[in-house]
This record gives sequence, C-alpha cells and structure tokens, in this order.
Amino acid sequence: VKGWQKSSGIAFCAEYRRIWNPYSKVKVYLSVSAGLGVGFYNNCKREYNPGDWSVVPILQFTPVGISFGGKVFGFAEIMEGTYIFGGRAGIGYKF
Repeated sequence: VKGWQKSSGIAFCAEYRRIWNPYSKVKVYLSVSAGLGVGFYNNCKREYNPGDWSVVPILQFTPVGISFGGKVFGFAEIMEGTYIFGGRAGIGYKF
C-alpha cells in the first residue's frame, strides 16, 4: 500500500503490573512498560533512510488486561503506547 511504513523490530522493556484479583484463575490488571526498541525500517518516508537501524524509547500503557488459566494461559489487552494503539490477545506458557 502506497505510503505505508514497513518495519521490523524488537523491544526490551521493564513492566509494572497491578493485578486486582491475584488469587483467581481469571486475573484483571493494568500495566506500564518502559524500555528500548531496536528497529529496521524499510521504505519509510519519514526521518529514516531506507535500510536504517534505529534505537528508540518505548513507553506502553495497558489500562485493562485480562488473563485466564494456569501454566498455559490466555490473555487480552487494550493498550496505548509509543508505537501501538489498539489491543492484542494470545496464549502463553509460564515457566
């Protein structure tokens, strides 16, 4: 799509999470994360040249998140941050 920014990256963040019901199998929480992201930008028309690597600060706020399960768990979050606005959902495994 013309004008879209293509990029790939990874972020390393520390997170504070406040769980309202920690002893339940269904947990409701909020979280704040901060850290650094490393990205590779391609076909980008902003301040980066095509093929540039960049390190950027990351700040992420999740006003509402829910997780359910035990060792294998599911989660859903509403989030807002430096580069993301929306939500995410998935499954995970606790080591």
